[in-house]
Amino acid sequence: MRTTLAVISFLFFSSCGLQNSYYLYRNYEKDLVQTQTIGSPMIQTTVEFKNDVYGTILQRSQSELLYSGKSGDVIKIVYREYSNDIARPAFSQELQYDLKESNVIKFRRTTIEVIKATNQEITYKVLESPNFAYPQGKLTKQQVEQMR
Repeated sequence: MRTTLAVISFLFFSSCGLQNSYYLYRNYEKDLVQTQTIGSPMIQTTVEFKNDVYGTILQRSQSELLYSGKSGDVIKIVYREYSNDIARPAFSQELQYDLKESNVIKFRRTTIEVIKATNQEITYKVLESPNFAYPQGKLTKQQVEQMR
């Protein structure tokens, strides 16, 4: 009887540790006016795969757009990707946008309206992003498959 109880307890508690889920976090919302200083992430998206029981992060990927300043009418933005908190050198890109042409800028499938830009800070709002299709926090298996 003790052996059976010990085996059942072991199976129950060991399987609890195997429950893993994906989570989505971002520092922006649709049409929310924000201001960031040079070097601060304008847009930051993080997807984590973690153990729900222990809270251990098993895998993390992150992408961000950083404001890097203004020269004349041209703003500079840096795009970077990280995998498990390590910058991926092949996934870094310096971008420049001429605000004389338009105050709406686009990178990949994300559209941003620049409201004001100085050499110290930028005020903007995100108009479109593929991540708006998903809620922040825990994702379902179907949502994770759609993201890929």
